[in-house]
Amino acid sequence: MSNIVQVVTGAPANVPNQPGTQQVQTQYEVILFGEFVNEKGRLDAILNRLSLVSDGGATRIQFAEWHFEPHQRVEGADPVALMARREKGATSWVLHSHLKPESTRVHPDATVRAATYCTIEGHALDFVSALGFRLRFKLHKRGYVFRRGPLTITMLQLDQIDTKTRKNVAPHASAPWQVECRAYTKDVPLQQAIDAVLELQLIVKGWLDLARQE
Repeated sequence: MSNIVQVVTGAPANVPNQPGTQQVQTQYEVILFGEFVNEKGRLDAILNRLSLVSDGGATRIQFAEWHFEPHQRVEGADPVALMARREKGATSWVLHSHLKPESTRVHPDATVRAATYCTIEGHALDFVSALGFRLRFKLHKRGYVFRRGPLTITMLQLDQIDTKTRKNVAPHASAPWQVECRAYTKDVPLQQAIDAVLELQLIVKGWLDLARQE
């Protein structure tokens, strides 16, 4: 039986529209990035701060993330990043594809890049292979997710690999936390998305530094 693909917005980047299909409007994601190490109770302080300003506080998450690259690169075309994510215990997958960020001359304060998401019911890896991509590497992450209006804020650590069992185990307490604050233009206009991430940047200043990243 073939995979059932529910497209949340458009087709993955670099996949042309088929004849007879509607043209898909380009959507963008707006992101600020941060990183910190849990020293002197910093983790609890940041968790408390984000819980206070979010809609409903923190939710724990744990997932695997596969990163792919095209079998053949198109000369002169922007490189395409493609990831597949599946949360622990879930049957569906989320595909996420994006291009390189827009110029700092256009968007100096936040990372703005064309992006698309789709949900896969079935085996996403087979679907991705059929699109012409191959696996580069796989990661396991765990941490927290917050919602604030159009924003999704994630605080994640990478799992370690047990050298004896080769299984994933919880990160060491001293492992860095990677933070992403993200808004998507399918949900709000671009300027509103930029304003939302910059507002959060100001709110957490002094607890956490969020910045644009290429």
